[in-house]
Amino acid sequence: MEEVLGYIENEYPGGGGFPSLEELYVYNCSKLEGLSREEGRELFPRLRKIEISDCPKFSFPHLSSPKELLLEGKCTMVLNSISNLNSLTSLSIRDDKETDCFPKKFLRNLTLLESLSICDFPELKVLPEDLASLVTLKSLKIIGCQKLESLPEEGLRGLESLQSLFILFCFKIASLPASIQSLTKLQLLNIQFCNELARRCEKGKGEDWYKIAHIPQVSVIKLDMWFTRGSLGNQ
Repeated sequence: MEEVLGYIENEYPGGGGFPSLEELYVYNCSKLEGLSREEGRELFPRLRKIEISDCPKFSFPHLSSPKELLLEGKCTMVLNSISNLNSLTSLSIRDDKETDCFPKKFLRNLTLLESLSICDFPELKVLPEDLASLVTLKSLKIIGCQKLESLPEEGLRGLESLQSLFILFCFKIASLPASIQSLTKLQLLNIQFCNELARRCEKGKGEDWYKIAHIPQVSVIKLDMWFTRGSLGNQ
């Protein structure tokens, strides 16, 4: 796409939309604002996968078909419009060096979401406030969020379908909320390179062990165990 492009439909005129398109990739379009100037018309009826990278002005209209979305880099307006994609089952957000918090209620309509990954947000201080609304979420990955100090107590409690939780390279997270005990479907907790959290999750004697003793598989890797995998688990 050309950097001066404002709307994708302008590049491909004709008014018929894209009836067969299933995957859409858009990179480095700093002026791109959206798919079309018109609202209320389904241009991408079969679109299933979308990747948006470094398009800070881009925002989504209401789309009923997309299942998978990857956002990379600075995509400010995209974050504000994610709730328009209410059929998403997979959302991955990564490599944003500036954002310290997410827009309010930007996850509110994602009632079908099963996988959420937040990766390489070095300035992020808090997780989305509406995390608890993701009642169908099965997998949550939080990676490379160096300023994040904790997981939300109530936000975690609402993830009643969660089966796997990954916390990697989040050096300031020092403990787990008590609400993790209510996640009865959680099968896997993977903690890597979060030394204080790993210490507290040490089997049998860590301060947080009682919170996670019900989880069948708890896997921990410390910075000083780079080549050695530590594994804690209930037999």
